[in-house]
Amino acid sequence: MPRDPRTYANITHDFADSPKLQIVSVEARWAYLEMILYSCRMQTDGVLSKRLAAAKWSLDVCQELATNDDEKPSLLETEDAWIIHDFAEHQTTKAEIEARRKQKQEAGRKGGLARKGRSRHTKSKESSRLAGAKASAIAGASSLLQQPLKQTPSRSEAEVRNKKEGGNGSTDHGSAPIPDAESSPQSLDELAAAYAAPAYDPTRCADHQGLPADEVPNCWQCARARKATEEEHLHAGDAAKAARRAAIDACGLCDENGWRLIDGVAYKCDHHAQTRKAG
Repeated sequence: MPRDPRTYANITHDFADSPKLQIVSVEARWAYLEMILYSCRMQTDGVLSKRLAAAKWSLDVCQELATNDDEKPSLLETEDAWIIHDFAEHQTTKAEIEARRKQKQEAGRKGGLARKGRSRHTKSKESSRLAGAKASAIAGASSLLQQPLKQTPSRSEAEVRNKKEGGNGSTDHGSAPIPDAESSPQSLDELAAAYAAPAYDPTRCADHQGLPADEVPNCWQCARARKATEEEHLHAGDAAKAARRAAIDACGLCDENGWRLIDGVAYKCDHHAQTRKAG
């Protein structure tokens, strides 16, 4: 339930039974309550100017409240104002309200500074973690560059060797592709950057990329990213199934399930007539 923003006055349960109010008129009782509420709302600390009082209440009512007790009447009269007796003992004064407001402002200021301090601490931890990851990546990259490169036979050499062994001259399409020299890292810095760069996580928002899983807070942007990623994977899976179905339907080499018989042995068809073993 939200906090009620309205202000209140302190009125005791036996307010109407006070002996000082029992001897005045009903109009005077109601006027006295209005005076208390007005002073609390306007923060006058119980002081009511005579000009205001004359506009809101009759002089007879004010005099009734000023003479309802010999020692402690409800109102005290001065030259320019009517003063509610013992107002500060029962109601919140303007000074107390200002003190509470300053206390809340100071607490808010300290809270803001604490949040900024935690943010700087988190950024410092993240910077240290990234620096450590970069150092590890550079060390790993340096170790890899010091290892001798494995010589991979060219495609033509592989075909010649296949023919000598009795093959039909085609290579196994399941083997790993020959790396392209132009796309390989050309220096230690490039290889270190490839190892150190954090992979982009599509299930997180931009603010929480690179954080460990146990440090990711509850974030509606991350939730939206996860949902979008799931939908994208679902659509991608449907598209992949449709593409496989279309390739099978267009292929004249395999059956309706994508299998192809070669020399009495069933293989997954890759829909290429030149390939002996598909898949």
